[in-house]
Amino acid sequence: MAEGGAAPADAATKTVFLVRHAQSEQNVASARFAEGDVSALVDIAMLGYDAPLSKQGEAQLREASVALDGFAAQRGIALVAHSPYQRAVQTARALFAAFPRPLVQLPSLHERTMAEYFFPWLLDQRVAQVRSWLDAREERVIALVGHGAFFARCLGASRVQPNVSIVEATYSPAAGFVARAGDKKFAYAGFSESEPP
Repeated sequence: MAEGGAAPADAATKTVFLVRHAQSEQNVASARFAEGDVSALVDIAMLGYDAPLSKQGEAQLREASVALDGFAAQRGIALVAHSPYQRAVQTARALFAAFPRPLVQLPSLHERTMAEYFFPWLLDQRVAQVRSWLDAREERVIALVGHGAFFARCLGASRVQPNVSIVEATYSPAAGFVARAGDKKFAYAGFSESEPP
């Protein structure tokens, strides 16, 4: 992205801010399971894909919305799209509350499904759908509010980004998503799974 929040000079290249949702109850249950609490599997199954924000996630949004006040205007964001899942919707509404245009729901931006864990090419098909959607958009600076595993696949990253973090990337049909390098990667660092706000 050029200085002052301008879009890239190449007409096909866009700046895309990848915003991971705040901590959800599913994130909490998954962390418990990773620590060896097998009973967390029941919570994960009961929550399903569309888990609500946790109390910590709500606190993350309160803090981040203050820290990111004016972010969209400062970065020249012309469009905000979000996953249909409630944690992403809540995150988009909190972080872009003053955004002057309606937020757009993008159905293919949802969390990774169980089938996609076993058949990653299914996730690649959804990434391709989002890329096609971006290709068709006139806006040059866009924020996508969604899920860590989806964004990791977009970027070819081995790890998901922290909750409420914002990765600044360029996007073009030829190169796909490319995160800014080094310490410029995160436009906002967000919160690690164990870090209280």
